[in-house]
Parts: sequence; structure tokens; C-alpha cells
Amino acid sequence: MCKLLKKWLVTKLIVGLIFGTALTSLATPAMTAQAFTLVEITNSQAKPDAFDPSVGQNTVISYCLNTRAWVNAGIYQASGTSSQKVAILASNESKAGGCYTVNWDGKNDTNSEIGTSGEIVDNGQYFFYIEAQNGLSHSTATDWITVGEGVTPVKFIDVQVDNPIFDPWDSQKATLNFTISKSGYITLQINDADNQKVAKLIDSKWYEKGEYTAYWNGEDDMSNKVNQDEYNYSIKIANGDEVTKKTGKLVVKKGYNSQTAQTEDPRIENFYTTKEEFDPGRKEKEFIVFNLTAKADVQVSVYDKDDKFIKKLYNKIDQAAGTYTIQWDGQEALNKDATYTYRIYAKNAKGEDTRKGKIKVAEDRSDTSRANVFKDMVDSIIFNPNDGEQAVNFTLEKDAKVTVEIRDEKHLIATLTKDNPYAEGTQTVYWDGKDKYGKMADDGQYMYRVTAKNNAGKEVEEGNFTVQKIDSQSNVGNDCSQFKDVDNLNQYCKAIEWSANQGIFQGYNDGSFKPNKAISRAEALKVILKTTKIQLISPTNNIGFTDTNSYEWYATFVQTAVSLGIVHGYQDGSFKPNQIVTHSEAQIMIFRAANSKGQFYPENSDYSPNTPMTRAEMADLLYKYYQNTYQT
Repeated sequence: MCKLLKKWLVTKLIVGLIFGTALTSLATPAMTAQAFTLVEITNSQAKPDAFDPSVGQNTVISYCLNTRAWVNAGIYQASGTSSQKVAILASNESKAGGCYTVNWDGKNDTNSEIGTSGEIVDNGQYFFYIEAQNGLSHSTATDWITVGEGVTPVKFIDVQVDNPIFDPWDSQKATLNFTISKSGYITLQINDADNQKVAKLIDSKWYEKGEYTAYWNGEDDMSNKVNQDEYNYSIKIANGDEVTKKTGKLVVKKGYNSQTAQTEDPRIENFYTTKEEFDPGRKEKEFIVFNLTAKADVQVSVYDKDDKFIKKLYNKIDQAAGTYTIQWDGQEALNKDATYTYRIYAKNAKGEDTRKGKIKVAEDRSDTSRANVFKDMVDSIIFNPNDGEQAVNFTLEKDAKVTVEIRDEKHLIATLTKDNPYAEGTQTVYWDGKDKYGKMADDGQYMYRVTAKNNAGKEVEEGNFTVQKIDSQSNVGNDCSQFKDVDNLNQYCKAIEWSANQGIFQGYNDGSFKPNKAISRAEALKVILKTTKIQLISPTNNIGFTDTNSYEWYATFVQTAVSLGIVHGYQDGSFKPNQIVTHSEAQIMIFRAANSKGQFYPENSDYSPNTPMTRAEMADLLYKYYQNTYQT
């Protein structure tokens, strides 16, 4: 045991540290046979006693008991003259004499007094504390544990190459993705077959630990295209005396088409889920994101905790290389909270590849007095900053002060709003794709974090998305209408296809529909009036609301809706044209629009009243109106 820690614990008179009081001194019947044996904890240790949880490492705490006892075990942080809970590993558990282990993954749990449950703790020193007690005696064991980046050797966790065969004359690039376990100086060089330098892509540049992407466009250091040939990449990281290097092959081939070539086996890379946990009961959705490196047959399926098949989310042959986003609404897991497994399988004539991951389905329970953040999502899972801003949408159950951040693993990239007051309901903030220094963010995986605080406490929700500025294919099947981001297995496919064919909704310049993008009140009114085929009238100088103008694009639609009593605005005299429309507001607009034409539209109970309406859901609502009115 560390002498300083033992001295600190004795000085602070820490007894019964887990709960702040000693365990019961009454012997239980199970312990009667051991009544004359004093309990003792021996051979306690944390192995390793220094680890880096950000790269998936954990520590195993082991100990032995000489007799049966009640055991508590926890992780703590020493703070001045006191200690703060981090995680409880064992709580009042009855153990027979013998040796035991408990694991700590370096994260706060629900008992934490220093951070949010599920978050990795800050770098620093912590200690484990084990106490055991039977009817006669009490014993404790403790020692230090170090958590942090500097405790692991510098190394590459992974190096993957997208399109290792490419044609620079066709503007193709080789993409190198690499992850480092510790900060250091990176050097990335391209060499020819004789190991002579051709191009230096990164020249001893300092990188923080994390995931990165680099590109080679097939040019040498003089910006001349290289000859068709085989080349080697060499990537090195150095931190003091620690040096790690990885090498691999690249092929420059004129006329190579990665979409049709059958010269390489398919590989599934950069796969993740947009949420680690989601609640289907709140109409939240999960997306499985991955990159396919070569044309192949693709299947994506979900299995339960016993590896029993639940649902096939995607099953297509001859799918092109590119980035895929596959949706699961979780209805098969409704009220069946558990951790599920998703499986991605790709196969072509050259080979096959399989990847698996976990999805947690859980009811979004919260203290009713807290703000509670739910139905959080981004507009574009594959986000190109050149196409505009990224919207981060979220819903609050209570008024709260909100902070929204964009992060790269553990590093803060940008703060979109900080401790600003937001009212309950649906809210949206935007990111321009730049970091806190004004530099455009690199391609790769990012995370948004929404933190809402009120007097009752703090709520945190997170989600993942990808920044992808390069001109590469992103699709989910391309079988539903003309939109690249809507799969024909999408539950709203028919509605989206119908709305596009009718000219009610239009896509974006990049060929996407953005089905999960929240729709504003003015946009909702426009598509409702187009669907109901109501004759529009020209706007007057005074539309009737304090926050609308006759020269705005929505003026004709608002003026028409006011004249027919479809919208009445808010008590303060505003219409709030740019505010996100809720499900209930949208349904009221449709009901009134239909009523103005002598039609009846019943309320649809499939939607949650106060949650934001997305473009896909709006198309679905209008499609149901169309079917109810014209096809019955």
C-alpha cells in the first residue's frame, strides 16, 4: 500500500467510506460459523495501476478475504481534506472467504460526485478503497491508481487506408486514417519501391492523441503527378525516446474506377452509431454509419443480448463503395431495454468482411424536476461544411441553461452556446464547421454534447456524426426516389418519394433530402398549403404579425393562412416563422387547412405532440392526408 495514501486515510479517519457510516455490526446467520474469525483483506492491488481509458484500457482490482464478510468497493478522488466518489464497484455484497476481482473502466458512474455518469474521468490520481466487515471485525485496503494520457506508451492503435488503389488523373486520392494513443510528433512520408522519398505529407507535426485523416493526391513534393507504380507509405510518431512506425502499400493506377473495379475485397471501415443509447418510446432513432471500400453485397442486422436475430435493417446486392447511414427506429425493442448487437456484412467475389457493434436501448428516465434532454440529433450525419451549417436539435422538458459543444474524442473543438437560457421545448443551434480558432475542422468523426442545467441538477446527451468535405459518395441505398440519403427501407420512403414527385418537397444541391432535419413553422405552412392546393393570395404591407415582413419568401403563405384562419400566432402578436414546428402545431395547421376546404383530417396519434417535426415526418403526415382525402 502507498504509505502517503494510508497516512491520508488514517489522518482523515475514513471509516465506512463507501456510505459515510460503518456497516452493521450484527452477525447474520450466514456468518455464524465464522463468528470467531477476524476478517482480513490481503493481496489487494490494481493491475495495471496506471491506464488510459480513452483508448479502451481498464484496470482490474483484486483482493482476497480470509473469511466470509460484507464487502464494499469504490473509486475515489482525494480532494484536500476530503474525498469524492467516482464509482461504486461493489455495494454491501456478501462474499465467502476467497479471492475476487472488480473492474474499473476509468469512467464516472451514477454515484459520481465529480462528473456525469458514463464520462471518462479527467487525467490524474485516484484511489480504490475496499472495506470488509463481519459481526466482529472490520478491514480495509486501498492504493493509488493513475489515469491519463501519459501512462501508456506512444503507439498507433490503428492505421487504415481507404482506396489504396487510386487514379490521381481522375482527382482520386488515397485516404489514410490513423489513431494514436498518445500525443507526439507525426511524420508521414510516401516512398517509391526503392524506399526513396517521393512526398512528405506531414513533417514532424505535433498531434494530440486521437483519430486523424491524411490524403495523398498522387503528387510528389514538386506537385508533379507520379508514375503509375506501387508506393509505400511510412507513418511515424515520436514522443521523447518513444517512437512507433507503421508502413503499408499504395498503388497509383491510371483509369482505375473504384466504383466498378473488382480488384479488391470489400472492407468495412470507420463504423459507429450516432447514439450510444436511445429511447424508441420517445421516437428517437439510431443510425449505423460505415464506409464500404469496394462494390459488394451488404447486409445490416440487429440481434438481441442472446445473439437471437431481431431484424434485418439492410439487404442489398452490388452496393457501390461509399459511406452508408442505416436507420433503426428500435420499435422491435420498445419496452425491452437491453444492449443489442448490430452486424454489418459485406461480400464480393474477392472476399468478405464483418463488423459488429453495440446499441443500448433504454427508457430516457429522468428526475421530473430536471431539464432532461431528449430527441437530440443533427441534421446531417455526413456533414460537409461547404454545403452550409450543421444544425444540432434537442428538446428540453424544463427551462434550463444550455451548453452545446462539438468535440473530437476528448478535445473541445467548438462551443456553440455556453450556459445560455433556453425555454422548454424544441431548440436548435448551429455549427459552421470551424474550430475555436476559426480553422475549418478536419474530416473525421465528431461528437456533439448538449448539457442542460437547472436548480435540480445537470443532464447530458451526446451523439456522433462525420465531417466529410471531400467529394466522395454517401448513400443509403439510392433506391428511394432520387435522394442519396433515403433508403427504400426507410419507413418514410413512400411519403418522401410522393412529396418529391408532387413538387411539395425539394432536395438539396448535394442530392440529399435530409430526412432528419427539423422543419420551421414557415416551411411547414408552405408545404401544407401546397399539399391542400389552397389558392394563394398576395401579401399586404401588414401581414398581421409583429415578426413577419411582406418581402420575405414566406409572406404569401402566411397571408393566405391568416385569411383562412389556419394560423393565429402567439399571444404576444408574433408568428415565429423560423421556430421549429412541433408535431401538434403541424397537425393543427393541416386540420384547419383541410377544414377550410370542407375536408376532414383526423389527428394522427403516431406522433409525440411537443417534439420537433422533421422533414421526413412532415412528408409522412401530408402523405396520410392525401391518402385519407383522395384515395378513400
